[in-house]
Amino acid sequence: MDRIDELIGRLIDEAQWESAAGELLTEFSRGDSLERLVPMLRSGIPAVVKAGAWIASELGERAAPLLGEMTVLLDHPLRYVRLFAIDTVLATAGANDGPAVVKAVALTGDQDTAVRWKAVKFLARVGDGQLAAAVDHLAEGRLRSRLEWLRSGDGIGVAVGLRDTDAEVRLFAAAAAARRADSDFDLLVLAAAVSDEEVASFAQEQLDLLALKTKLPLNSYDIVRIGRSATTIRLGIAGRTGVVRGISTPQVFGVVVDELVYTVDLADLTPTGERARSEDFRSGESIKVRPQRYGSEGR
Repeated sequence: MDRIDELIGRLIDEAQWESAAGELLTEFSRGDSLERLVPMLRSGIPAVVKAGAWIASELGERAAPLLGEMTVLLDHPLRYVRLFAIDTVLATAGANDGPAVVKAVALTGDQDTAVRWKAVKFLARVGDGQLAAAVDHLAEGRLRSRLEWLRSGDGIGVAVGLRDTDAEVRLFAAAAAARRADSDFDLLVLAAAVSDEEVASFAQEQLDLLALKTKLPLNSYDIVRIGRSATTIRLGIAGRTGVVRGISTPQVFGVVVDELVYTVDLADLTPTGERARSEDFRSGESIKVRPQRYGSEGR
């Protein structure tokens, strides 16, 4: 029995699963043939197929030869296997892999909340070329039209979609908002305020990641006091207290004051050290987040 077979045998013991899976990853990362992973991915033993799928997902682009196997696992009954398979499709699918992308996208309708969450993250991160491959693979229909809409980045359509009665449309709209967030955070702020808890939680996570990525001095839900400057006096919010709900640049923040969102320079904001409750922004009633329109003198 060689080292790989020995480690696979240890996966059956729940107490040894984590250490054995980690050592197997080390072996494959060092260059062991990926062909040795195929029997694991086809195994009927849950602990073995779970480890194989996890290893493939951890290998990133190097798992490209396993894409066919991982696409099959998008239908696996184990949630963890489906989650790992989504990661592998994202990392490895190319211009000719439309069927794999379509199957991953279809998991936005999965019965498992964690799998739907992962599928929405997939939609938010999938490349334009991967989306094009999926669209080319599909005949005219509901899913094709939604993917074409996702590619178009239509801001008005996203805002409308976040309020749609169809839960899947709302998830697509949240993913579309996340795809635009680096250049325009307003739609993601709107998504974080909807009453759909799944959509709002996803959007809030994306806002927090954006704040972390840009190393911002303020985070969503921080309560701030607005200083007195020519701009804030003109807007009528000088000296008021507001809640941070987004970012347009590292120096300009969206701040909710009396149910309106204002864009305010960082220099005009002083943290109070307190945070608002996120649930107050999700009822759709107590806080109605909508963009403030400014005149020619406004920001």
